[in-house]
Amino acid sequence: MNNTERTGEILIFSKSFFWALYPIVASILVFYLSPIFALAISTLAAAIFFAILLTIQKKWHELLIRPAWKYLLPMILLLGILFYGLQFFALQYTTPGNVAIISLMEVFFTMFLLGAVTSIEKLSKITIVGGILMVIGAFFVIFQGTLTPNPGDLLVLLATTLPPFANVFAKKARKYMGSASIMFARSIIAGLFLICLAWAWGDIPTTMPSWNIIGLIGINGFLILGLSTILWIEGIHRIQISKAISLASITPAITLLFVYIILKQPPTIFQLLGLVPITLGVFLLTRKKVNIETL
Repeated sequence: MNNTERTGEILIFSKSFFWALYPIVASILVFYLSPIFALAISTLAAAIFFAILLTIQKKWHELLIRPAWKYLLPMILLLGILFYGLQFFALQYTTPGNVAIISLMEVFFTMFLLGAVTSIEKLSKITIVGGILMVIGAFFVIFQGTLTPNPGDLLVLLATTLPPFANVFAKKARKYMGSASIMFARSIIAGLFLICLAWAWGDIPTTMPSWNIIGLIGINGFLILGLSTILWIEGIHRIQISKAISLASITPAITLLFVYIILKQPPTIFQLLGLVPITLGVFLLTRKKVNIETL
């Protein structure tokens, strides 16, 4: 293994560590704030992070490249608003552990919704087996021994259908501008839209949040929505995306560990039953190189 590949693996593992905190921090914010306002303020905090990065890189001029915006706008709608919006709403009804595990279904939808439709990825026998394993795992987590699914889990599952298509637009926009420019545009536009939506719905708090909540907003914006994204982008520049996805599939297990340590909630039997086949399914689906770039 060369130094470049080892560095890429370290970056992906570091990203996984920060991203494992995402459903936990988001669930705490949603408990004290409305989902829309919590997401809006976190997204704007991420915009500050990427604004600093753009200033350091001296690439503000990239935002004036007009052809990129026809790809940026649908990506912002799908990823910055709908994807994260559904996840934040879902956390009112489900647990951080469930969000982390079900989010792995993004790999399934990348292969079967986007890959099959666009012929980017052929459906081999291994791919089909991996997909079946992931569906079985998701079934355990969503239904948990009953015939009535948790509405929050269904929202998370619906959210995972969006990134594969958003990433296609992001990849096209990447031909015109750098990753920091794309992420700043996504964060600032989605954040402003969501803050206006929160204001229209009367969801903006009338009192100043506590310093603990402000600190969590900073962590969510700077470290999770900001730094972890950069770590992912830099990681996949050094190793194959398929390998990066496989390495990142450890994230739900880390989340379950953090949930136990921070929230004192041990993993349920259904979470463990779901995590095993979903993780194995990710491994099978990513055995071949994935041609889909993600941001």
